[in-house]
Formats: sequence, C-alpha cells, structure tokens
Amino acid sequence: ALLAGRRRWRRLAMGAGGAKEDLLRREEIAELEAESGFDSEQIIDLYVRFRKLDRSRTGTITRADLLNIPELSMNPLVDRVVAHFGFSESARINFNDFLRFLSTFLDPSRAKRNASPSHEQEELRLRQIFAVFDTDHDDHLSEKELHSVLKGMVGTHIDDDELDEIVRRIIVELDELQDGKITADAFCAAFRGSGLSDLFRIKSWARGDA
Repeated sequence: ALLAGRRRWRRLAMGAGGAKEDLLRREEIAELEAESGFDSEQIIDLYVRFRKLDRSRTGTITRADLLNIPELSMNPLVDRVVAHFGFSESARINFNDFLRFLSTFLDPSRAKRNASPSHEQEELRLRQIFAVFDTDHDDHLSEKELHSVLKGMVGTHIDDDELDEIVRRIIVELDELQDGKITADAFCAAFRGSGLSDLFRIKSWARGDA
C-alpha cells in the first residue's frame, strides 16, 4: 500500500506526460482541500481524471470536455452552472477552475469529515442554486428566473402553463417586499427539504472512472 501511495504521488508530481510543469505539490493539495471541500484522495482522483481529459497536454480542458463527463452531462442544471462560471465555448479551464466547478456538485457524503452538517449543506446548495438562477445578479429571483428553477425540477412532467400558475402562486406567497420577486432567504425557507438541492449533487463518482 505504501509503495502504491508513493507511485501515485510520483504520477501526480510528474503529471500524465511526465512534464515538470504538471507538478501538483502536497501544499497545493492542502490549499485545494480548503478551497474546494474535496479531500486529498478526491483531489488526486480528480487530477488524474483531469489529465486524461487534457488531451492537448496544455494543462487546460475545454467546456466541451467538461460537459462530456457522464456524471455532469446527466445533471439538469449543468448548463446553467457552466454559464454561471463564465465558461464560454472557447474557454480553457485549468485544474483549479475544474475543482471549483465540481465543488458545486460535491456530494456531502464524500465531503471531508469536518464538513458542515447535512442541513447546512442543503442550505449552501439552495443558495448556490439561487445564485445560478439569479441571472441579473440583483439578489432576487423574478418570476421568469423562478420558472427556470422549477423547470429544472419537473422537466416535461408539467406543461408550461401549469408551471406558470405554480410560479405565480409561489411568488405571491413568498414575495416579502411586494415587488414580484423572491429573496434568497425566502427561497431557501420555501425549498428546504424539497429535494431541490439534490439537483446539484454528483451522487456517485466512481474512483475507477478517474
């Protein structure tokens, strides 16, 4: 096991192509742990997977590479999150950006041992969802923005007319300022326990896929 661990660190230190510029030092991993919420083993797994995606050996991947990851491509909110992070079609995404993006979808069951309790994780995810759909960045959700949130939940199971009516009722109930919009606090209170936060989760990330 010790030998396998040393080999793994060597592979990380030299990168998939053995280039010095691919170095990922232990202190960098510690910093990435603090920033992303992933533990060191996850970071190692994701680094190896990132290097496999980086076919050009430039230390970056494209948006298309990112969206081709099966666990992400099946998520109904991934396009919104990509837009939220500002990844254009021509963007080159480095490993730090890759981790920062994936931390949005981090399954709490695979978080660090000292991570927040599950109810705090849910609150965090609901606020992330709120921020992603707050496209005009005014710290409120309009009727149109809330419609997009719920559409991600129900897909094609409810037609748009019925969904519009649901949105209007929610706005009326939660509109604290009577301005036709919902605050983040009201949004989180309304959708706590609804399962909406699960839309932001990668439920499995098989180590063998890395």
